[in-house]
Amino acid sequence: MEAFFDWLERRPHRWHVANVILITLVLALIASPSLMAFVGALALAVLALFGAVAARRAMRRVRPPAHAFDLMLLWLPGAFAFALAVGGLLLAVRGGMPWLGLAIFALHAAFLVRLASDQMEGRTVLTTETEAV
Repeated sequence: MEAFFDWLERRPHRWHVANVILITLVLALIASPSLMAFVGALALAVLALFGAVAARRAMRRVRPPAHAFDLMLLWLPGAFAFALAVGGLLLAVRGGMPWLGLAIFALHAAFLVRLASDQMEGRTVLTTETEAV
């Protein structure tokens, strides 16, 4: 078990992805659609906050004047992943396909936390800035 925790601690995003997997498993165990919607909405609120804080922090590293395309590259991937996670939760709660919806939710929520973790650590890959060689 110690080796597993050491593996998790080598990269901080692994903890966040593990939490996404755990909340998805909790959602899969909930039988009531209204309770699933409530718990899922709370998870989405935390995801939105984490993604927004990470993108805002990444904006500080863009040299002024910031190009609009740079700002789009910082915000849109996370926003798109968030929107697809919302769609997955809606599919699970109201669409009658809980397993497919939860899989979509988990995949895009994990993508969002991975992207936000990279932005928090300063490893933003998407940018229009070119480095002088």
